[in-house]
Amino acid sequence: MASGPPSAHSFRTGSLEVRHSIIEHPVRPCLLSLSLAESCLIRLEPCLKGSPLTPRHKGLVFSNKGSTGALHRLSGAKPLRFEVNKPMTSLFRLPIKLQLIIIVVIIAIPAAGIIIASGIQQKDRAVNDARMDCQRLVDRIASEQRIMVASTRQLVVSLSQLPEVKNKDATKTNTFLGHILKLHPNFSNIFIADRTGVIWASAVPFTEHININDRRFFKNALASGILSSGEFQVGRVVKIPTLNLGYPYKNGTGSFAGVISAGIALEDYRNLLQRTKMSDRADIALVDYKGRTLLSSNAPHERTGTPIDPFIFKKMLGGPDSASSIDYSFDGGKQRQYRYVSYQKLRIEGEPLPYMYVRVGIPVESVLLQAKKEIVRSVSLFTIVLTAALILAWFIGKYSIADRIALLEQASKRLADGDHNVRVTDLMIGGELGKLGESFDSMAGKLAAREESLSNSQRFLNAVINTEPDCVKLLDYYGHVLMMNPAGLDIVGVDCFEQIKGQSIFQCISAEYRESFEKLIHNVFIGLSGHLEFEADNLKGKHVWLGINVVPFRNDQGEIVSLLGITRDITDRKKAQKALAESESAFRATFEQAAVGMARVAPDGRWLEVNQRLCDIVGYTRDELLTITYQDIMHPDDLDADFTFVRQVLLGEIDTYAKEMRFFHKDGTSIWVNFTVGTVRDSSGEPAYAIAVVENIIKRKKAEEELAEKQRLLEELNKSLSKLVEDGVSELRQKDEILISQGRQAAMGEMIANIAHQWRQPLNTLALIVQEISITYPHNDDFKDSLRTNVNNAMSMIKHMSKTIDDFGNYFKPDKEKILFKVNTAIAKAITLVELSLGDMNINIEFIAQGETYINGYANEYSQVLLNILLNCRDAFEGNYDNKCRVIKVTLFEEDRKSVVTVADNAGGIPDEIIDKIFDPYFTTKGPDKGTGIGLYMAKTIIEKNMGGTLSVRNTPEGAEFRIEV
Repeated sequence: MASGPPSAHSFRTGSLEVRHSIIEHPVRPCLLSLSLAESCLIRLEPCLKGSPLTPRHKGLVFSNKGSTGALHRLSGAKPLRFEVNKPMTSLFRLPIKLQLIIIVVIIAIPAAGIIIASGIQQKDRAVNDARMDCQRLVDRIASEQRIMVASTRQLVVSLSQLPEVKNKDATKTNTFLGHILKLHPNFSNIFIADRTGVIWASAVPFTEHININDRRFFKNALASGILSSGEFQVGRVVKIPTLNLGYPYKNGTGSFAGVISAGIALEDYRNLLQRTKMSDRADIALVDYKGRTLLSSNAPHERTGTPIDPFIFKKMLGGPDSASSIDYSFDGGKQRQYRYVSYQKLRIEGEPLPYMYVRVGIPVESVLLQAKKEIVRSVSLFTIVLTAALILAWFIGKYSIADRIALLEQASKRLADGDHNVRVTDLMIGGELGKLGESFDSMAGKLAAREESLSNSQRFLNAVINTEPDCVKLLDYYGHVLMMNPAGLDIVGVDCFEQIKGQSIFQCISAEYRESFEKLIHNVFIGLSGHLEFEADNLKGKHVWLGINVVPFRNDQGEIVSLLGITRDITDRKKAQKALAESESAFRATFEQAAVGMARVAPDGRWLEVNQRLCDIVGYTRDELLTITYQDIMHPDDLDADFTFVRQVLLGEIDTYAKEMRFFHKDGTSIWVNFTVGTVRDSSGEPAYAIAVVENIIKRKKAEEELAEKQRLLEELNKSLSKLVEDGVSELRQKDEILISQGRQAAMGEMIANIAHQWRQPLNTLALIVQEISITYPHNDDFKDSLRTNVNNAMSMIKHMSKTIDDFGNYFKPDKEKILFKVNTAIAKAITLVELSLGDMNINIEFIAQGETYINGYANEYSQVLLNILLNCRDAFEGNYDNKCRVIKVTLFEEDRKSVVTVADNAGGIPDEIIDKIFDPYFTTKGPDKGTGIGLYMAKTIIEKNMGGTLSVRNTPEGAEFRIEV
């Protein structure tokens, strides 16, 4: 399919255009071009004007001879022209002379940056110096003011202690106040006022009556009792602007008598500014707590006592105690002249508000003036140097580079026109361009050899494609065939490519697979690879199975231009798979319907798969067998022989074996089987699994046994020993009957004893009832009621005795199938049967149940096990005459999701030498008249074989403890 407008790496074939890389991958475009050939002879024409020529493509053409086409050389054909993959930027297209000028400018940019950065740094230093000067002056004024306040505090405190002041001696006080003022010229005046505010002493003489009770410092000093500040005011004694501090003094009685005040002279701070040698445009402003000017260096008289800009005062009032910023001035009528400003708040201890604000500012313009001059001078010098460098770069670029490159360009055009004899080395001597000329001459000499190599590569590629046994093809988005090799033509059923070129591939695909194939093509054109197996009918009517692997086919820009697919005929494989499936089905039918048991067995003996016949033979369900091994149901006597065979299989010595052995049926009986095993090994030779055939041969075994018996009898008859044999057999049978009879008698004896205990008391009661009837009948007229009552009581006793018989009958009846029963009930049932006999021997029985427990098994057999264990515990107390209390303790609880019952006594335990034998058949410590030794053996068999649990015994410090887990 067409891929859009032509770009780098594209060529045209007739009306179609193909975009692909020819520089980096000289083989791949041949695949695509072969599929798009529209005539028997197609010349590769240039697509882009002005693109550089690659001589190795000169004279290459495509011909469509045969089925797919091949790459050939055509002498005299116009060479293919192309562009490099990375487009030239606008900068690289500029003339070399202009590029050199740009280089000079680029080199000059850092110098310009350095000049500008230097100017900025110089400006920053000037600004920083101005800020530091402002801050230092503010700090100095604030420091001197704090010293002034401290000295004033010390002075007024000392004055307040003088007896002349306390006694209000005006003459003496005026005298030493005048001396103090001469020694401290930084004070404008020192005076003392009484409590009413009338001045009675002053360093500066006064004649009129003066009252200061309206002054802030006077009122605050009397109110607070400490040194207090005032505000801007014109002194009533000295008649000049001043700032007063006041301190209360006491009389001889210790009460406040008045205020001592000292006025601070502020003019000295103007002299401080001159001594700092700062800019003549710098200014100092002192402001009182109300925002009125105490002192202004730029306008000493006009601004004194006037409020400053409320906005500026509000910023200082709400700001920190000390700060620096750029702000405009409020002094000298220049409110809008911006300055670098620093200010600081001055406070007196005990007062909430600052009593004075010190503010110093330097105009921004004066600070930056010198920095601007330096920048202008540096830029002017840089401009002159840059202009000279640009002129020099122009001449060097023209005569040293541009002219020589023009010469190389002319030679390249001649080479592009086919003149391989052009040489430029002698015309371009020296430097990198001289080396480039040498490389150009070397390139011209190698182009012919490279074109020949390219032609060989193309022929090799065509040979590979044409001899590929699988179908190689290119499809567009709609499934049209763009290219196909001979193997593909054979699969499709055409004789030449022209018969299928441009045709839809879907005409060959079976209808049920067309949608899947469309999805496969769609996925390829979104960048995904894929695989599909499908049925197809070729154009000659042949039905085949095909498997295709597809990937996107991209051009150098990463655009997907077609689908590249490799298709293989998988008809034979599909037939083999079908045959395998039929064989598997036949095997499965044979496996399931076989008259013998069949199974797949893992090397460790696990059943992997079993048929129903095997389940019937051993009595287990399919799910039950899959949870165990065949060794679990094998008779112990046959395990060793089977292990020998298994070891030989694992060692690779044999692959099959067969042996007659015994399996345990689920009901506990043993059955004879013929066990045949065939091993299946994996690719590494290790056993993967085994096929086992299990044949029930119990009938044959019985026949063999009968035959053997008859043979034996025949041999004995032949030897005239029949009588001896009969006597021996009779004797053995008698012994077996005796043992069986003893077992039955012991069991019946136990049962009869329990029945006797159960019936003795009811019979006595029944006897008394009958006697009462005989006594009451002839002597009492009202005998009817008594008779009815006694008859009812007698019937109740009889019913109870009948129920006891039923209980004992059901107790010895074996269960036929497993049921879910309550263990608590089974224990209670067993305890009821032995309760009376235990009581006769003074044995207490305790039953502790930690919750209700259920198990799936045989309830009556479970109760028989408990009864056997309880009777053994009872018998253990015989001959034990200790005075301690006899106790049998039965405990029921759950552990690890199992029901656990323990039966413990305090009869002293079981001797260590026989404790491992008590579950053996016919083992007993009682006399032959008291036991057969099969009770505990049968109990263990019931729990472990029939119910899948465990029965064990251990000694405790008090006695023995039996433990049943199911």
